[in-house]
Amino acid sequence: MFDRAYFPDILIYYWYYLAWFLQLIFPIGILLASMFSMTSLAIHSELTAIKAAGVSILKLTLPLLFLGLVLSVFNFFLGEKIIPYANMKKKEVSDCMKSGKKYYKKDVVTSRSRNLYRDFYYFGNKNTSYYFNEINVTNNQARIVRRERFKSNKIVESIRAEYLIYTSDNKWFFVNGEKRSFQNGLYRSMKFDTLPDEILNVNLKEMVVPIKSIENMSYWELKDLLEKAKKRGENVSVYQADLHFKIALSVLSFIVMLLGISVTARIGRKGGTVSFGIGLALVFSFWILSQLILALGKNGTIDPVLAAWAGNILYLIIGLFLYRRASQ
Repeated sequence: MFDRAYFPDILIYYWYYLAWFLQLIFPIGILLASMFSMTSLAIHSELTAIKAAGVSILKLTLPLLFLGLVLSVFNFFLGEKIIPYANMKKKEVSDCMKSGKKYYKKDVVTSRSRNLYRDFYYFGNKNTSYYFNEINVTNNQARIVRRERFKSNKIVESIRAEYLIYTSDNKWFFVNGEKRSFQNGLYRSMKFDTLPDEILNVNLKEMVVPIKSIENMSYWELKDLLEKAKKRGENVSVYQADLHFKIALSVLSFIVMLLGISVTARIGRKGGTVSFGIGLALVFSFWILSQLILALGKNGTIDPVLAAWAGNILYLIIGLFLYRRASQ
């Protein structure tokens, strides 16, 4: 990719790459910070003195736990506001470098918004497909339209119309066409001047908008996509799992803070290296386990919401158990 790239473009590429990298190392940074804070107290026997003075671990570590919650909110903002934009810009720079152009000099062809589409297919729901010979986004009108409904892989109804028009009251109407039905071995045909369409519930602009990859979508964009997919009757397990995992991943900042405090306070001055190793193993095992369970949620083996939160629930229980032991 960098064979034909210019040095300023490489710097810009890695600048946009930085946001994703920061989110990746964010939990590890929180783990190190929490462990360093507690280890510093343990090494100088301050932790023992604080306990002897009657100050509980909860009271001592409450500011750190609150900081963990604040960092969770920040991590969510980073992941849903900054990273999708940075990924989009990174792709623009990447495409520019591959074509041998200079992104830093704005030598890039930006895609203009299209108003006219030809030979366009769309699924109204899992059993209904649309074919548009021509779509005019400007006036919300489609020409030479075909709608087909299926049942058990067989066409049970077909509508062909000269136009499909979107009205100001958010309704669609077929104009100048014919409706055919094929059920129970019988064939029926009916010509019409206008016929309301009860399936489509989006306008043409929404219909033709390019679909982003899930990693480039914010929480709100993915939620909107999920709602539209539900209305079309699609399997939304993948969207549900990824949507809830976006929140679960942000909450990881608090769980990591809890684990770091608990492990270090429990081991104390006996072994800072050992406590760090245990904490790091917990973080990486969390990531591996959560991705495995998330994959099961995406393919529908287990509930997608449970799959997204399973890692958090398990490691929160571990963190609370270790925290309680450390407080004794």
